[in-house]
Amino acid sequence: MVLDISKCVFVLYNEATGHEQFKNDEFGFKDLLRSLPREALVVM
Repeated sequence: MVLDISKCVFVLYNEATGHEQFKNDEFGFKDLLRSLPREALVVM
């Protein structure tokens, strides 16, 4: 899984779902967290 964070968007890529894009704001961050598996570990 690869996560690219820019000023406007988060871009997530994984083999299961391909590319997903989320706005770089509170709502986009919440959507990003909902899309990750429960056991995912995110370090920023």
